[in-house]
Amino acid sequence: MTMMNLADIRKQIAEATEALAKADTELKWELAASAADVAGMVDPTPTSDLIGAGLAVRKGDWFGAGMSVASMVPYVGDALAKPAKAVRAAKKINALRETLAKMTAKLAELKKAEKQAEAAEAAAKEAKIAKEAGEAAAEKSAKQTADGQKGAAKAGKDKDCEDCGSGGGKQAGNANDGGTKGANSTVPHGFANMEEFAQFGSNMRTGLGRAGYENAEPLLQGSAVTGKSFKTGQPFDVGRLSDFDVALADPALLARAQDLGIGLRSGGTRTGPLSARDLRALGLRDLSSQMGQQAGREVNFMIYNNPATAAQRAPSVILPGKR
Repeated sequence: MTMMNLADIRKQIAEATEALAKADTELKWELAASAADVAGMVDPTPTSDLIGAGLAVRKGDWFGAGMSVASMVPYVGDALAKPAKAVRAAKKINALRETLAKMTAKLAELKKAEKQAEAAEAAAKEAKIAKEAGEAAAEKSAKQTADGQKGAAKAGKDKDCEDCGSGGGKQAGNANDGGTKGANSTVPHGFANMEEFAQFGSNMRTGLGRAGYENAEPLLQGSAVTGKSFKTGQPFDVGRLSDFDVALADPALLARAQDLGIGLRSGGTRTGPLSARDLRALGLRDLSSQMGQQAGREVNFMIYNNPATAAQRAPSVILPGKR
């Protein structure tokens, strides 16, 4: 069935339900008339034939009513009218049953389409909410970066003034170095500068689109954001090579994971870290490998229903770039 909007589907369901009820009522009247006709074959009185004629008139079947009246005539009615009525009624009853079966099947298809349309509408709303949340988070991240750069520039300028006043004779290049360090303080751990971080985000989004998940919103989480391991408290890249944890926020991707049998957590709002088997099933194994090679460290994925849920569970930074 061609995908229709929810309003059209519900209108067709109402029409199909009404038509089905009418057809069912017509079948019941036809069965009652047939029962009267059968009784008339064994009833020596014209009572059953009169009932049959009345039922035919009730249905607007004037030909059937005439045959019921003819059935009252002794011998002639039994020999001609009643057999003809029986054949006619059987054909009509069979036709009504076929019609009911087709209507019932159509109604079932419409109800199935209604559920699909409701799911699609809900997914569209979730995607809109996720997009708005992502845009807001990206705007906030950009503002924080700009504020950090301004603060770093001011700190460098103040340092120059202190050196001048003390006769230290600091070079401008050293002040610029200080400013660069301040700007980098807004860049997540594991990236040398904002350009490297931006390239990582752009490649991640491109890879998600190629895998068929162009609506997924990637967010960096874990020690790359906080600077230390959540489990051990150990600083990032101290005594070990830390990994990158990336949350993929997309209700459609989460539903796909559930369909593939990947377990959900937190009331069905997320998965755990995806295993190699999970990544292969979702078509994300190559992307994980490519991003790991670019970063020079392991890149782990976890799926959430939307960016807000991901950000509520752990400090997050939306990866830069466009879908």
